[in-house]
Parts: sequence; structure tokens; C-alpha cells
Amino acid sequence: MKKYFIHVVVTVWVILSFSNPSFAQEYVVSGDFDYAPFSFVDKTGRPSGLDVEILEAIADLQDIRLKIKLTRWSTALSNLQSGQSDIIVGIIFSEEREKYFDFTIPIHSEHYSFFIRKDLPLDDLSSLFTYRLVVLWLFRSYCATHFGAYGATFQV
Repeated sequence: MKKYFIHVVVTVWVILSFSNPSFAQEYVVSGDFDYAPFSFVDKTGRPSGLDVEILEAIADLQDIRLKIKLTRWSTALSNLQSGQSDIIVGIIFSEEREKYFDFTIPIHSEHYSFFIRKDLPLDDLSSLFTYRLVVLWLFRSYCATHFGAYGATFQV
């Protein structure tokens, strides 16, 4: 009887110990602070967006704690590469990135388009730099971050 009682006490202690939030695994998550509706900082200063909500729902189901830090995209990517974060939200697959990162099954896909008059020549994307571009307000940060490195300037 005493042996059975000790076994039950130890079993209950193990179950309660590992269900305790202090034993839950914690991951640092990085992402872009200005990539609405997928990841952004809301009016109260909290990380928000579709990608953030999906990750939080998964974490709740798996008893995982998340520390979400939304920053500039270049900083978020650098943090993942250097090991300062464990997960990144909103990353788009590329063969180059696959050399360094593991990817989940995509949860959404995005399509971007450029529109140009038919009478203007367009050989490749670098041809766009000779034209004045109009960028939707929603994508101003994205364009400045991703195309600014190529010498493009954007008026918004």
C-alpha cells in the first residue's frame, strides 16, 4: 500500500510539474512591425496580425510560451540568422533562405503586380528605375526596405 501511495504521489507531482507554466518551453519570435494585416504593432503597443494570432493559437494548444518582438524586417531577419530569435513570422520562401531556415507549410500566399502603360518599354525590373513609381500607402515601408537598397526612391 505504501509503495502504491508513493507511486501515485510521484506521478501526480510529475504531471503537475510539467503542466506548470514555469516548465513550458519558450520561443522568441521575430517579425516585421509594419506588415499589416499579417504582423504589426497595434494601437496599444502589442504585437498583432494574422500570423501572430495563428502562432499564438498554436502555442496555446501546445503549452508553449512566446516572446514576440516585432521590429524592422531587416532586424527580424538578422535576429533569426544570429540565433537571437527562434521563429520568424511573415517570411516568404526562397531557395536561398531554405539553405539556412526550415519552413512550415505556407499558411497564406501573396501576389504582387506592377502595372505599366503598354507604350512604355519594360525589359526587366531594373527598367522601372527610370520611371516615376506610385506605391500604395500600405506598401511604403516594404518598398523602401526592399527596393531602397537598389537605389530606388519612393514618393508617397
